[in-house]
Amino acid sequence: MTPPQAPLAVLTPHAAPGQFPDWSSFIASGRQAAGFLLDGFAPDAQDELLWAIRRSSWWNAWIALAPGAPASRLECLADARHPPEVASREAVRLASDGADGPHHMDFEERLLHFLFVRDGARLQPVCDRHSLYLYRFPLAEALGADEARVTHTLLDLQRRRILEPGLPVDRVRHCIRCSSAHPHYHDVCPQCRSIQIGKAAA
Repeated sequence: MTPPQAPLAVLTPHAAPGQFPDWSSFIASGRQAAGFLLDGFAPDAQDELLWAIRRSSWWNAWIALAPGAPASRLECLADARHPPEVASREAVRLASDGADGPHHMDFEERLLHFLFVRDGARLQPVCDRHSLYLYRFPLAEALGADEARVTHTLLDLQRRRILEPGLPVDRVRHCIRCSSAHPHYHDVCPQCRSIQIGKAAA
């Protein structure tokens, strides 16, 4: 991307002049943007936009949801909830930090670059009962890989200590034969409901 004169593109179904009602309208405009603000969409439409942006050549741009935007299944693809002035400032900051990176990156490089320029960024797992592994990482998948490759890559990066595991959100038991996580049950402390259960000699 070239440095844009207008850093923030606003996408909203009730678009005013200079704004865009959908992704195709933005693409057709030929406009450059360092970031995007999504405002006023229904959850499904919001998710479609988030996915489209992260799968496009603007994959590393700052994406903000307006403070009143709805919760949605893929909202983890956005960077934050910001009013326009804050979203614009963050978009410019990210672009000025050289967030574009090399033009040709494989999936692992793209993922690490995305996380590196967003200091403190985390990959958020999302429970999906249709997933073989029960949990998916939509942001990683949006950056250019299918579920199996994402899972393999994240495990490899963790093994190499390039990524660190976060706090557990669940305990999942995988089938030794096929890796399915659907034989699903977990231990919970009856006193405090914690899932961080340790083993000790009786």
